[in-house]
Amino acid sequence: MTEAPQMPHDLDAERALLGGLMIDPKAIYRVGNIVDAEDFYVDAHRILYRTIHRLSQSGTPTDIVILSGYLQAENNLDRVGGSVMLAELISCVPTAANISHYGMIVREKSTSRKYLLAAMKFVKSGGSQDSRDLFLGDLTQIDSSKQEQGMTLGDSLEAAVELILLENTGEYPGISLGPRLTKLSRLLRGLEMKDRWIIAALTGYGKTAIALQMLRHIVKCVPATFYSLETSKPLIFRRMVLQESRNNLPHEITKAANTLYSELKDRLFVEDTITGEREIELSMRHYMHTKNVKVFGVDYLHIVRPSSTSKTSNRAREIGSIMATFCDVVQTTDTALIALCQLNRSSEKENRRPVLADIRDSGEIAEMATKVLMFYAEKDKVTGRYGNPRELIAAKNKDGDGGAVAATFDGPFYTYTETDYRRGE
Repeated sequence: MTEAPQMPHDLDAERALLGGLMIDPKAIYRVGNIVDAEDFYVDAHRILYRTIHRLSQSGTPTDIVILSGYLQAENNLDRVGGSVMLAELISCVPTAANISHYGMIVREKSTSRKYLLAAMKFVKSGGSQDSRDLFLGDLTQIDSSKQEQGMTLGDSLEAAVELILLENTGEYPGISLGPRLTKLSRLLRGLEMKDRWIIAALTGYGKTAIALQMLRHIVKCVPATFYSLETSKPLIFRRMVLQESRNNLPHEITKAANTLYSELKDRLFVEDTITGEREIELSMRHYMHTKNVKVFGVDYLHIVRPSSTSKTSNRAREIGSIMATFCDVVQTTDTALIALCQLNRSSEKENRRPVLADIRDSGEIAEMATKVLMFYAEKDKVTGRYGNPRELIAAKNKDGDGGAVAATFDGPFYTYTETDYRRGE
């Protein structure tokens, strides 16, 4: 007989949180948006938290005498362990200074229990398509509930002040895109969690190359998963090795491969066999919960196979639905999306810079994106290839300015470099 898994919990954090609330009733305002009673593992702790929360909200003191009286009146004093247990809770923590930290621990353990229970339910159901849909729905509901708890007002204001002060120094709040793309990083404010980026270009501009180049540096801060629907995993890493080596010398190629192995192991995950909308969504949530992945790349939207529930006769709506599915993941979790897509040929035929309306099949994509990066270059009349330098255009930049950055593209090594880049800076 298989033994049931131990449910995640931290009794010390639960006790410290409750003891802190008894010491300082006003501390409820620092954890009220972080946890609720159902997040506690022990039933006695749930009862005690509900009572403290109710008394604090009404302005009633929550010292041991008053709290014991209320619990006794509701026939709950014995259920929480009596007055002796209340005294022990107060003695286990000297102040309420770290109560937000304890609240985060209690919430994370609660969320982990919910994920585990959902997974156990899925396995028990046999893994059918219907049960997979229900499992995905359970995960979405858990993530949404976690997101709704959000930051307290005080935390939000503190973060806002820090952001304004950071911007005043000329820095940006997001993750850098690497030393060869410093101006682009500043223009786009770096990659921030909850960002939904679109990299849109005609074939031949190297949109996959620049996405991999960005991810190479993003994973220094947070893990990422790249879904390659068009290119095999070996070819993806071939491009990254050449980006790293910047030449074809055998010893440099070997050195680059070793560097990537040591720096990308357990940081960058590449999937080249997952092609469906629902499968990618399920995989994203899997990587979030098992590898703490924070950034997802999809190459590219127009060849993602739509789920059976989102198929329509309208291709634009179909693509929009796929984008909406991936955006929902980002908006309900602390993650970010970099999605690649194709443009139609209108800008090339009319010899102009691309605009949002040129995104193939769907204007809805641009509406859901927080930032859209496009490319422009003159085409060589002899070779038919796009020349250098090229413009990297911020066609949409929510909470930022529009603009463009000049860069050259080194095709053999799949690398974009801003025109004023100087090695070593």
